[in-house]
Amino acid sequence: MLSTCRDQVNMIDCPVCGKQFCTRHFNEWWDSDKFDWKNYSYSLALHCGVLFNLWWDPNRFNWRDASWTLAKSCNKHFFKWWDPNKFNWQDLWALAKYCSRYFYEWWDPDKIDWKQQSWVLARWCGEHFRIWWDPFKFDLEAVECLELYCSQHKHIWEKDIKLRKLLRR
Repeated sequence: MLSTCRDQVNMIDCPVCGKQFCTRHFNEWWDSDKFDWKNYSYSLALHCGVLFNLWWDPNRFNWRDASWTLAKSCNKHFFKWWDPNKFNWQDLWALAKYCSRYFYEWWDPDKIDWKQQSWVLARWCGEHFRIWWDPFKFDLEAVECLELYCSQHKHIWEKDIKLRKLLRR
């Protein structure tokens, strides 16, 4: 067991400087066939995003656990990695926060968990309010986020929420 753990660590340690995920000596340690994609995709994206074109493999990348790292550290390569069918939509917050400039590319109201993620849209996608706003899907528990981040649209959402509440009666 110890040798397996040691092999995994050595697999990501730079043989020149000893630093994990070293970008300076990337070609000295990188081997896509030996790389532990399941456990270290997130680290590769976080630490080696500048070398994206050298390591990117959409079929090996751990989309379930590391989608958010693509949005955070590889957003300049958005059009190379973006795949709405592979991206973990529970990581919508990362798309909204780091890839809002690509909003029109990733926006899909059917992929959103409105109960859990309404606040994300208000927080980081306020400039696209008129596109994502849906008074019947937006979680009313996230209204304070509308107050904080979408106050310029208050004349719209306040009226819509009142209407929604009236229709519930």
